[in-house]
Amino acid sequence: MKLLILSSTKFEAKNIAFFLKIDISGKDNFFRTNYFNNSISLLICGIGGFQTMYNMLENIESNKYDFIINIGICGSFSKSLPIGSVVNITEEQFGDFGINNRGNYISLFSTKLIDSNLYPFENGKLLNKSFEKFIKLENIPAVSSLTVNTASGEKNQIQMLVEKFNADTENMEGAYFFYVCIKKNIPFLEIRSISNLVEPRNNENWQIMLAVKNLTDALKIIIFELIK
Repeated sequence: MKLLILSSTKFEAKNIAFFLKIDISGKDNFFRTNYFNNSISLLICGIGGFQTMYNMLENIESNKYDFIINIGICGSFSKSLPIGSVVNITEEQFGDFGINNRGNYISLFSTKLIDSNLYPFENGKLLNKSFEKFIKLENIPAVSSLTVNTASGEKNQIQMLVEKFNADTENMEGAYFFYVCIKKNIPFLEIRSISNLVEPRNNENWQIMLAVKNLTDALKIIIFELIK
C-alpha cells in the first residue's frame, strides 16, 4: 500500500506524525516513512483551497498512490455532531462559488453559467464513492461538508449557508481535495474532527486539542485497516 496523508497544518498532523515516527519539526512539508512494509507519506499542504490544490497536484504528479487521506479539524453546523466528534466527509460543496446579488447569494450552478452535473459534479456536489472498495467505516458517521474561503462567524451569514446548502460541517480545503481525487481517479477519504460549532465567532468555545487527539485516534485505526 502506498498511502498519502494530507494535512493543512503541522499542528493537525503532529500526533499522527509522532505515531508514525516522522520528524516534522523542520521547514520541509513532505515526509515519507515505511510502516510494516507499507509506504506512508505525509504532505503539509497549507491552509485553504489554492494551497491544497497546488501542493497536492505537484506531489501526486511525481508520486503514485493507492489511497489518499485528507485529515483536519472542522466546524459543525449541527449540535447533533458535538465538539470532538470524528466524521467521514462523503459529500462536499463549494460554499462561495457564486454571485452576491445585493446581499442574496446565488450559486453559479443555479445561474446556468456552469452545468451542475458537469463531471465531477453531481447536482452541484462532489461525492466520494471510492473509499468503500478499500475500507468500511461503520463507527465513523458519514456527513456532508461545505468548503469556504472565509470561515463563518456571523449569525446572518451562517443562517444563509444553512438554508442554501444544508451541510453538516464546514472546512476550508475539502472540496478542492475531492475535486482533484475524483478527476485523477485516486481512491480517497476525508476524515475530520469537530473543533467548534459554526456560530458567531467565539474562540473560547473551541476545543482544538481534543479534536486533534480524537482525529489521531481514529486515523490510527484507519491506517491499520487499510494496510492489514
